[in-house]
Amino acid sequence: MQPDSETGLKNETFRNLVELASDAYFVADVGGTYTYVNAAACEMYRYPREELVGKTIVDLIRPEDIPRLDDLRTRVLAGETEVAEWSMKRGDGTWFPAEVSTRMLPGGNWLAIVRDITERKKIEQALREAVRARDEFISTASHELRTPLTALHLRLETIRRRAQAGRLDREGLLQAVQVGERQVNRLTGVVERLLDSSELREGTLGYVFEETDLVAIVEGVLEELGVYLAETPVRKKLPERMAGRWDRFRLEQVVVNLLSNAVKYAPGAPISIEGTCREGQVRLVFEDEGPGMDAAVQERIFQRFERATDDKRGWGLGLGLFIAREIARGHGGELTVDSRPGHGARFILTLPLEPPPRT
Repeated sequence: MQPDSETGLKNETFRNLVELASDAYFVADVGGTYTYVNAAACEMYRYPREELVGKTIVDLIRPEDIPRLDDLRTRVLAGETEVAEWSMKRGDGTWFPAEVSTRMLPGGNWLAIVRDITERKKIEQALREAVRARDEFISTASHELRTPLTALHLRLETIRRRAQAGRLDREGLLQAVQVGERQVNRLTGVVERLLDSSELREGTLGYVFEETDLVAIVEGVLEELGVYLAETPVRKKLPERMAGRWDRFRLEQVVVNLLSNAVKYAPGAPISIEGTCREGQVRLVFEDEGPGMDAAVQERIFQRFERATDDKRGWGLGLGLFIAREIARGHGGELTVDSRPGHGARFILTLPLEPPPRT
């Protein structure tokens, strides 16, 4: 079968098949002017056939992509079929991503087959978002597992030191074991939540709201971190009880993260903890006497993988404050910082007494 003298396509039967194709077919002459387009091209580009015929590819691509045409022309003239992605302009001025296969036809004409890949790009973006959510979940989960493991390690270290010094009596051992059991229970809770399919599916960690005493949480964490805080004076000004419907485990994480953060950047310096209840919310303030920070650092420290300093005190992944703020916001509250260089830092946790309605 000989090519059609006008379009470069083969016989009429073949042209009829091209007219029924879902991909857009363009035939251009040696100079690059379109001499034939099929029905799918008119629909895809939103042009009447008589307007699309006579245009060139330069009329349909972005100006910044025009230099790519020289490379395309060289490869196609060498006998290759060039497949590349382009941004294409429709007749109504909108743009769409396209995969274009270009080759030479007998007689010197050009054939371009265009496929709209808008849906493919959406799927690719969704896959990238899924991978990002997975990676974020893994990093957050790793941090959550590390928190109770660190506390448990410190408790075991306390038992070992007391045993070596001969100061571990029956009552002390029983107390240490009870604290260790609580830490193991916390770790078990983390694992159970990580295995919850709905949380895995969303790439987030959920909440279990119940009647909770924030003062008891603070006291419990201080006891569990006894060795870690051994050289750090802790001053408390707390009411007898600060009760609300919160996630006990999540708030333990917040308290652990804020205390460990204070010790990390101001080792040995006093820490003050003050709690108040008023107007349907509680306020818990952790104040240290560390180096403080300027406004730029204050903005950065609550971001994922960010730390207040790059020196050796800044160990960790930079997730503690990020997770703490997310937990506060998950309760309908907030975690903020008030600081200036050379004057320590005040981390302020506010929580409503009731959790926000679930959406």
